[in-house]
Amino acid sequence: MPHLNPSCGRVLGPKSGLATILSTVAYGETYRFCDGVDVHQPTRNVCFTDVSVVYDIKQFETTTNVKDSTGRLLKCDVGNNEVTVLLRNLSFPGGVAVDDDEEFVLVSEFIGNRTQKIQVQGRNPYESGIVNTRPIPDNIKKVRSYGFWIAATRIY
Repeated sequence: MPHLNPSCGRVLGPKSGLATILSTVAYGETYRFCDGVDVHQPTRNVCFTDVSVVYDIKQFETTTNVKDSTGRLLKCDVGNNEVTVLLRNLSFPGGVAVDDDEEFVLVSEFIGNRTQKIQVQGRNPYESGIVNTRPIPDNIKKVRSYGFWIAATRIY
């Protein structure tokens, strides 16, 4: 039986062991509400989102009600265990996906109703731009045809 987080019931690690903590802070700000994650398989680098630097998972409703925009997209280089903030001031970043060559990362903003692309390598590193404006985007997954699938939530 996997170990569960007592406050939300999420699995803490694979199978019956605990997960290895790679980092708890980036640029002096502790992670409060990590959500999306993607691992670039060739390098094992981890891209992930921190929904808010103010609110934690127990304050989910407050985060959405105040339209918090303190979220971050981060990258952990597992070679040196260094965490870089790729993008700040995101509105509830949820999904994240790294392309096959680790040239760019997509991140969805649940409250911001958009998906952004940030260059990680290439001619314009750390340049970002909006690639999709759909209501309430959430998870992002790569598909075999060198594309991405973006899930969206519909609230009635």
